[in-house]
Amino acid sequence: YIFGEIVNNGSASVDILNWDVKIFDGNQEIQTDDVFLDIPNNYAVFANSSIPFALLTSLDRPNFTSYDISLDYAAGPHSPRSDLSIVEFTSTSDAGFTEITGKWSHTDVENPPDIVWIIATARDAQGRLTNLQYQHYTNASIIDPRLPSGP
Repeated sequence: YIFGEIVNNGSASVDILNWDVKIFDGNQEIQTDDVFLDIPNNYAVFANSSIPFALLTSLDRPNFTSYDISLDYAAGPHSPRSDLSIVEFTSTSDAGFTEITGKWSHTDVENPPDIVWIIATARDAQGRLTNLQYQHYTNASIIDPRLPSGP
């Protein structure tokens, strides 16, 4: 697993259309098998924001020194809603997991959301992303993602 963030410094939201990943040991590219790039929010990144990702693959060795992700993207018709908020949440650690439970709400009763993405991330002491979990909800207001304990 590799965890990171894709940053969109542009003024328009984008849809990620395609991606290519290369993993290196020094200057030598490492052979990868079945690379999967997992990104919440249906591969959309809002303007002037970021989205976490998890890269899953098998390597022919246990260590690597760097990676490069190339993205093909196009402007997308997305904008975040300003009326959504997390009302309350708690997190507890138990049996190797951090459980996050909470509630979200929206204030635009005339235009309820069709789908809401709840994204939970874990970071190390240096602020680097070490884990992520996400779920989307279509008509419920209770969130309950579970994060496996990270390094």
